[in-house]
Amino acid sequence: MTVAGALTGLLFVALSVAPQRLMGANASVEQQSIAATAFTTLVDSLWISLVALLPDTGIRKASLVLGILGLTSTIGLTIRLWQARSQERLSARWPVLLGFIAGLYGFQISVAFTVRTAPPRGDQRAPRGEPQAP
Repeated sequence: MTVAGALTGLLFVALSVAPQRLMGANASVEQQSIAATAFTTLVDSLWISLVALLPDTGIRKASLVLGILGLTSTIGLTIRLWQARSQERLSARWPVLLGFIAGLYGFQISVAFTVRTAPPRGDQRAPRGEPQAP
């Protein structure tokens, strides 16, 4: 959990260093979107890690739900930035950044459908023809 604490601390330091870029009348939509994306990916990675630590849990379900939430958030931020491009000058990095993150969420969703999980410990059976361990 020390890594989670460090990442959360870094997020709050980044928000406190330049609050005028994220809040107020002169707030940048691009900076708000980048901060929202960073927060969403942080929450995603923390919850996936927590679910993975629990025995016999639904890591596939958690991966699917969090991947869909992250993808919809990223699509919403992309639409918001697309609409804001006529009102403020945006850098050329946001389409690449959000496209990459949307691709990662898509990969996370596909992994939820394709990765097999180990059977519960009480349900392990030996293959046919091999004796079961006592």
